[in-house]
Amino acid sequence: MFYLKIAQCSGSTLRKIDLGGLTAVNDDSIRKILLMKSLENLEEFHCEKSSLLTIATANLLINNCDNLKAISDLQNWSELDPAYLGNLMARYDTQL
Repeated sequence: MFYLKIAQCSGSTLRKIDLGGLTAVNDDSIRKILLMKSLENLEEFHCEKSSLLTIATANLLINNCDNLKAISDLQNWSELDPAYLGNLMARYDTQL
């Protein structure tokens, strides 16, 4: 499985994930990776397009990756409601 491979290969040194546009990664995959403490140093998460990722993944990454600087292409995640995206951006802006 994808999450197991990342966790085993990269330890906590992984700083960037780029999933491209064809991925089977979903919210549960991200949750399982985070449970293994494999993304402690993650700075960038890129997923060009996804029909499986939701606002849950964005929230998980924001709340669990202290070094996170970027999550790109959220608008291309078909399971992410644009209204939630606006709320997420507003919430993040108030934390700055």
